[in-house]
Amino acid sequence: MAQEMARNAPEEVNFVHEGRAAERIAATLSERDDVVIPGIYWKLSTRRVLTMDYLDGIKITNVEALREAGVDPAQVADTLVDLFNTMILKNGAFHADPHPGNLFVIPPARPGGKAKVGIVDFGLTKAIPDEFRQQLIVLTSAIIAEQPDAVYASMSDMGFKTRDDNVETYNALGEAFLGDVLRSGQAYADQAMMAEINQRMGRV
Repeated sequence: MAQEMARNAPEEVNFVHEGRAAERIAATLSERDDVVIPGIYWKLSTRRVLTMDYLDGIKITNVEALREAGVDPAQVADTLVDLFNTMILKNGAFHADPHPGNLFVIPPARPGGKAKVGIVDFGLTKAIPDEFRQQLIVLTSAIIAEQPDAVYASMSDMGFKTRDDNVETYNALGEAFLGDVLRSGQAYADQAMMAEINQRMGRV
């Protein structure tokens, strides 16, 4: 963890790095109409100053404000899960600091339209090696299909370690990460589900 922090900390305060990372991620998502990433104004930016488009949105955790704006929080959660699945499993590059301060919801311009997710602060992004990305796809498919042996094999190949290193434990770990979420269609908007997932993670 210390090595990871030492490697990433200088990049997080280098705004040239952040601006370029934002543009790279934006390019990989350019075909989507449900995500907004601020454009960068390079003539007004330096290592210490980053000038970008202003996003006028609602903080993603402000459920009351979302509903007042006619936005369904469950739809936003589904969009967010699909968005990060696309970045990680398809594109192999993702925003690695998605806390609520970096995520906004832009309500639709007219009734019946679809809300968009706005993402800021690209100081921490990650590129996934293609081999590992393929392993993640195999693991996700095995969890959805409820194939314990395939989950075990995939997680072992990826270097996961658990306390007792058996098939049941690996399958429980896979379920804790993705199982109920993927099959329920409720994404991570269900607080009771998230509490159960956190309890499972502590047991494996």
